[in-house]
Amino acid sequence: ELAPEIIQQNVDFIENLRDHSTSNFEVIPIPPELSNHLILPEDPRKNIGQVSISSILVAKSTNSILYADDMRLRKFAKEILQVDGFWTQILLQDFVDEGLISFSDYAFACTKLLDTNYHFTSLNPDLIMQVIDDSKYLISSNVRTIVTGLKGPEMIFEDAIRIASEVIRKYWLGPTMDENRRLLLDEILRNLCEGRNMRQIVRALMKELEGALLVAPIQQQSVLQEIDNWYKVHLRLT
Repeated sequence: ELAPEIIQQNVDFIENLRDHSTSNFEVIPIPPELSNHLILPEDPRKNIGQVSISSILVAKSTNSILYADDMRLRKFAKEILQVDGFWTQILLQDFVDEGLISFSDYAFACTKLLDTNYHFTSLNPDLIMQVIDDSKYLISSNVRTIVTGLKGPEMIFEDAIRIASEVIRKYWLGPTMDENRRLLLDEILRNLCEGRNMRQIVRALMKELEGALLVAPIQQQSVLQEIDNWYKVHLRLT
């Protein structure tokens, strides 16, 4: 049972969303010449409803770019009606380029995208390190969230290894305690191994880190030993 204040918060959110939509959005009808495209695709894998198709048709008729976070919808729009599309993360990147938000704001927004199951959020080492830096090198909930973007199979294996290796290298050389290093390593390894072969992940990551920390042999041996310990413990658990 929900508390009355939680119910009221939900009501207020919906009413604010309704008021914002009424004040800022325009309802545009679908032109008759495009109405025949309202037929739903027969391929069940596309899973696209009439509301989504209507959005594509409106974008087509107004010569607009389709704003959609669903990659399948953007692909469908491009293939069927040659409508280009973009998604939230691209918009946020544009805001950074225009100086409307800081890179820190962008990194925080990306954690929120991942937190709401935007599985295809694009990551890079600088983005993850920004979240870590904003968390004062502690393994905060935002840090735990941002590294979930390393999971398989959404991220390509090689990209995940490269990004994880660079983040580990920077963090291992940074101003933090060994306990925090082990916590971050655990978060990264658990997410890297989800949807992938653990043995392959560990081997690839260790090989990548051997080269990345070649000029820092003490840190190199430290992180490789920690990964080996982690692997042995989790191997017994599987």
